[in-house]
Amino acid sequence: MSRGRPETKRAYNAAYHAAHREEANATSRAWGETHPDEKRAYNRTYYLAHQAEGIENQRAWREAHPYAGMTDERREKHRLVQADQRLRHPDRVGARTALVHAIKKGLLARGPCAECGAVPAHGHHHRGYEPDFWLDVIWLCRTHHGKAHRMVVVA
Repeated sequence: MSRGRPETKRAYNAAYHAAHREEANATSRAWGETHPDEKRAYNRTYYLAHQAEGIENQRAWREAHPYAGMTDERREKHRLVQADQRLRHPDRVGARTALVHAIKKGLLARGPCAECGAVPAHGHHHRGYEPDFWLDVIWLCRTHHGKAHRMVVVA
């Protein structure tokens, strides 16, 4: 393939699509407007097939940008609340830290929610925050973890 053309079909296709991106986007958008049910079904299928990947990408981005979208005032308030929590609940801090280190070392693996099977799940210290129970957790999604903490024990 001489005359300034790319050497492979893949490179040619990539160059063609890059040069005609706006046209392709307009065609795709027009099709979606005339076929809303098919477009919705396709989007749903794609979402379900790539859901775990999307969740992982979001988690990684949030870890890399923990204060994204926060004003300086909100960021400072967040920092003060976190410092207060560390002072008031050192047992919880120790339990969370031990759990994070165990996951990073491979001693524990995150599991799906024990109630509904959702991923990701939080480690719920159901036996308390004493050092003997730091790694004894039940994996619960955000909803069920909140419910577990709000449960009222009637004696």
